[in-house]
Amino acid sequence: MLAQNLPTALVRFIDGVKSSSLRFLAPGLVVAVAAASVIVNYTPLTYVAPEPAVAQSSELGDPITADESKKGSAANPSKKSSAASGVDASALKDGTYTGYDECAEDGVFDYYLALDVTVSGGKVTNVGNVRGVMANGSGGSLPGSYDTRNNEYIGWAANGKGGATGVVDQIMSDAKQGTITNSIDTISGATFSSDSILRAYHNALKKAQGKSAPVASSSKKATAKKSKKAKKAKAKSSVGSKDRLADGKFTGYDRCT
Repeated sequence: MLAQNLPTALVRFIDGVKSSSLRFLAPGLVVAVAAASVIVNYTPLTYVAPEPAVAQSSELGDPITADESKKGSAANPSKKSSAASGVDASALKDGTYTGYDECAEDGVFDYYLALDVTVSGGKVTNVGNVRGVMANGSGGSLPGSYDTRNNEYIGWAANGKGGATGVVDQIMSDAKQGTITNSIDTISGATFSSDSILRAYHNALKKAQGKSAPVASSSKKATAKKSKKAKKAKAKSSVGSKDRLADGKFTGYDRCT
């Protein structure tokens, strides 16, 4: 078996030694050659530590890892979000109204979230057609074209994900009781879209009362984002400039909230 794994020239050399006066060296030579072959082909075992797994994508600035994948489920609901509607549930006029809200928290794929609210008999009977657009129907518009990557997050927020109840069903549950939703369980991985659905709903109801429903301007949100970034920038490093750094490749993580 060993002879089959050795080069032909080496086999001939060993056969020559065996037939010569040095044949007593043949067994030791065979062992030495076999050991050398094993050493040359040896590959040391290495351990590579796995990086934390990412369970799924999420809105920029709203990361979700495998450890958080159970959030947003019926057993482990996402965080509460509240917004005062300023709407009198007893003063709604019948009709279909479109509400808008500028979803700009991620600072990259800004868009207007729009939805349609139907009022019949003075009560909300339907909330639907939740979508992303670049104009708010009142003369306001955002630069560029709509990024369809937002559709996935809007769908999660509106319809639910991982067993969690979507914002639309939460709103309709209250509407059937004749109340206006002011607090929701946001959908993990689509927090910004969840909040925007609630605000757009309130804006639609303001129209149903004959009230104006202003949408936050891009300039105001841009100012707020700059202020937030400036505050974050004040974070100090715990690593000194004179600290000795070890050689190697390292991955850094931070939860963006």
